[in-house]
Amino acid sequence: MNRVQPIITAFYSCSALIAVGALSAVILCCFLLAVRGRTASTGPSIVRNPDAMLLLLSGIEHVVNLIAKAVRALGKWVIRGLALGSGLGLALAWLLFITAQGLENQETWARTTAGVISSGFFLISFCGFLATRGLMRFIALLILVGSGRAIWILWFS
Repeated sequence: MNRVQPIITAFYSCSALIAVGALSAVILCCFLLAVRGRTASTGPSIVRNPDAMLLLLSGIEHVVNLIAKAVRALGKWVIRGLALGSGLGLALAWLLFITAQGLENQETWARTTAGVISSGFFLISFCGFLATRGLMRFIALLILVGSGRAIWILWFS
């Protein structure tokens, strides 16, 4: 059995998981944009009757409209961030998939790329290991050990 085969399988698995997550986020962005386009935006109504109850309702409507504008503006930034993250996730999934294909064909560029990607995962999981506690620390430790083993196989064997 090829010593690099577990790394190839891990790259394919990570590629699939990241792609599914990113595509789900893209679908969510499209849904949120469709819903956002369908919501009615009404301006504050002008009260012609000076009745106290109508003035109170007009004030409540004004406050609710201000809150809705703030939430709408925040929602724009959240959707943009989600779309950007989805695009980066799809690019990473594509890179992992292409690298796994190159590793199967025993290409030297793929070994180098896989080593760089594994080193990146190693550094990120090391920082996560130092910064977290409990279950997240254990998950970071698993990723740390796995990426360390991948670096050892790719660079020293």
